[in-house]
Amino acid sequence: MKRRQFIQTSLAATLATTLSARANAADKSPWKVGCFTRPWAQHEYTVALDAIAEAGFEYVGFMNTTKNGKGAQMINWDMPLEEAAEMAEAAKSRGLTVAAAWGGRFPTEKGLEEAIAGLTKLIDASKAATVPDILLGGEGRAEYLETYEGAIKACLDYAQKQGVRVCMKPHDTFNFTGEDCKGTIERINHPNFSFYYDPGNILHYSKGKRAPEMDSQGIGDAVYGMCVKDYLEGKSVNITPGTGQVDFEKVVANLKASGFKGGPMIIECLNPGTLEEILAEAKKTKAFVEGLIG
Repeated sequence: MKRRQFIQTSLAATLATTLSARANAADKSPWKVGCFTRPWAQHEYTVALDAIAEAGFEYVGFMNTTKNGKGAQMINWDMPLEEAAEMAEAAKSRGLTVAAAWGGRFPTEKGLEEAIAGLTKLIDASKAATVPDILLGGEGRAEYLETYEGAIKACLDYAQKQGVRVCMKPHDTFNFTGEDCKGTIERINHPNFSFYYDPGNILHYSKGKRAPEMDSQGIGDAVYGMCVKDYLEGKSVNITPGTGQVDFEKVVANLKASGFKGGPMIIECLNPGTLEEILAEAKKTKAFVEGLIG
């Protein structure tokens, strides 16, 4: 073999080995860095999927979008299953894996039976959309709390059989802190029920008075994933993570120290702007999150 051919062959083998090692490392990583569709909520969800794929993400979270000219959730409890399946196919065709989806509420105000039926439909829609983690926002009305938790308890075994994990996130009056969410997780006490930490919401719902750097202490063992979201007084949460008041390094360190060893890290909000500007923010934030967990 000539020297040039030998060098080219050696270089090709080295490159193949390096790429293989990187692929194996990615497969073994406990972290799933993704992006929700929310930054592109003023557009159809396919616009968001195109941008998320172009930004280099492997994982996507279904959240807000525009349907028929109006703002809407991508996944909700009363949607047609065919529509949910179309969303799954749209993500798959762009090389994206669905990591989570915002499910919001289900009809607790109609009594336990209707609440169970509504949550069951939400689980079915999640399965059709290949959503492994469906995120709930809690119940902000005291008179329906018992019904809310009763419906969750009744549906968790069914959800587990469907391959859907039911999760909550800091959001409403009775679960806007990490402590609140962990308390609910412990009270319901089921392996298929967990929560996504959301540092931006800790500040948002406390009107800037509760620091996530304090709130995130001692709760990591109950956390399954994170909605990567920041907060800035005067602009709220619609900003790029790392540009607001959240000390993400401290928050992630706290969660790791108390048991959070890996899981979805899904970017929820970015600075608003043109499609080109949002895309640039998405790429920048992907690198930022990878640095946090690296």
